[in-house]
Amino acid sequence: MARGKKPNIAAKEDEIFPYTQAYYTALPTGVIQWIRGCIIWQLFRFVVVNYRMISMIQKSHPHAHKPGHH
Repeated sequence: MARGKKPNIAAKEDEIFPYTQAYYTALPTGVIQWIRGCIIWQLFRFVVVNYRMISMIQKSHPHAHKPGHH
């Protein structure tokens, strides 16, 4: 920042004041609440995420050579 220049101050309407609606996070919808509580969905996501991690780890490690193969 150059000397003598003041930082750009946001307009009053762009500021977020405590305890106003813009201060809080968005509330989850009914679908999101169901997804977070559904054990079947959580198990499905667990399997998918673990499969992706295992496949990435396998790609990063060299394969062991079998005897007799070059």
